Amino acid sequence: MIKFSIERDRLLKALMLVSGAVEKRTTLPVLSNVLFDITESQLLLSGTDTEIELQYTLEVTSVEKPGKITIPAKKLIDICRSLNDGTEIKFSQQGEKVVIASGRSRFNLATLPADDFPSAKDECPDLEFQIERQALIHVLQYSHFAMANQDVRYYLNGLLIEIIGDALYCVSTDGHRLAIAELKLEQEIQTSKMILPRKGCLEMIRLINDVEDEFVLIQQTENHFLLKTKNTQFVSKLVSGKFPHYRRVIPTDNDKHFLVDRDLLKKTLSRVSILANEKCRAVTFNVSRIKRPVLSKASAGLPCSAALKIELKS
Repeated sequence: MIKFSIERDRLLKALMLVSGAVEKRTTLPVLSNVLFDITESQLLLSGTDTEIELQYTLEVTSVEKPGKITIPAKKLIDICRSLNDGTEIKFSQQGEKVVIASGRSRFNLATLPADDFPSAKDECPDLEFQIERQALIHVLQYSHFAMANQDVRYYLNGLLIEIIGDALYCVSTDGHRLAIAELKLEQEIQTSKMILPRKGCLEMIRLINDVEDEFVLIQQTENHFLLKTKNTQFVSKLVSGKFPHYRRVIPTDNDKHFLVDRDLLKKTLSRVSILANEKCRAVTFNVSRIKRPVLSKASAGLPCSAALKIELKS
């Protein structure tokens, strides 16, 4: 039996974070719940869909009876949202139900046993290192968008993280496009490869954008990828399979190079893509030289007597 109090704003923030891992459509009812693990002074919230797991630790106002319980995630979030900012929420378990009270409001929710809640097993990490949070966000943002979605080649439905010496590479491809982002590490680390599932990658990006830690800790075990901050822990199963040799498809003898103003190219693409095919969203690049410069930044590095003219067609 549990009984404790917590501030509404801090609880809602933690619930919104861990709810990303909660399974919304499942045949296992406990996966729709959030696990509350209350100790003498802290509350550990956990959400999982058995593929990824998110945990958040926060301080509680007061604890009368510690313990464990699982509560429906969506209904609890809706209740917290309906309450006024800065209010205190009191939780007390009565049999198989939990009573949530705040001011003159009172809610009864059915619970499920905490023992039925699945949790990732602790494994000894094979790899462990720290990385700057903002640098990790950068390489993930510039690489994750090329991941496949529901491809029969299941290893493409995820992001490859490859470590070679003092460089970390994030790579994704759907068979038609390839994105690679490189990050230099402060020290050399043992060579490693791991494939994160699509959902795990997206939830990790959301997580590290929400926290404020300067550095995050990354661990790799035989079957899992772990990311830890001061108050949060993210665990994801690794995708088994062999990622394609992406370096082989990168042209090495390409003699066609040009510079172009980034903002101008972005605006032009957005206009032309309006009439592009909705399935492939393809456009045609027609690159040619002209006698006089027309793009001040695009002509940088080119001979003074020539510049580039780029025509885009849908």
